[in-house]
Amino acid sequence: MPTRIQGTPDPTDEVPLTIDHLLRLRASQIPDTPILAYSHNGKDYTQYTAPQLNAFAYRAGKHYKKSITQRPSSETPEKVVALLGTSNFDYAISKLALAKLGMTVLLLSTRISDEAYRHLLKKTGCLDIIVQPAFEKTINRAQSVYEGALNVVVMASWGQYGPEAAAEEEKGLTPEDMRLDTQLDIEVEKSRNVLIIHSSGSTGLPKPVGKHHDTLSPNGY
Repeated sequence: MPTRIQGTPDPTDEVPLTIDHLLRLRASQIPDTPILAYSHNGKDYTQYTAPQLNAFAYRAGKHYKKSITQRPSSETPEKVVALLGTSNFDYAISKLALAKLGMTVLLLSTRISDEAYRHLLKKTGCLDIIVQPAFEKTINRAQSVYEGALNVVVMASWGQYGPEAAAEEEKGLTPEDMRLDTQLDIEVEKSRNVLIIHSSGSTGLPKPVGKHHDTLSPNGY
């Protein structure tokens, strides 16, 4: 699993209001400092800086924008997008990409029943779900009796957001230029849910629990 984002801000630094704001600030403040490490082969760890993660999330976010509609303004309700898959690097970048798009991420366990999936999707008003290929059949079963039109999107992979996916237009962009939610007011967004987790459902159907941007530690996403 990825390690936590590191780097304690100086008290005089700009205070991050949202997860994407935090990522962009760190990309500007500590551009050469590794803040996340991931083992792609189960043994050796590759370290990534904030500018790299910001660029990965930017490319993945642009990819998801093609399939998932963004909110037009902060006056509109939260848009919940579910993630279903194992916690690997693609999963971590997808969380950052959805935060960059101003969306609320519903983190679905891979170990709950089809009924539990249906319940959580309905309870949170979620109509879009990003899945890893291994779990497409699982969500298709849940979708079969889901009353809404569930938009199923395959999770972005390294080839779609890694360095080789960089477009010519990215040259010269600053971290701030890679913001994808400029239509939103981050002063409003800081009190919105960035994540929704859920209970195990051991005593019934799982219950969703929201986490606001301003309740998450700047060092712990």
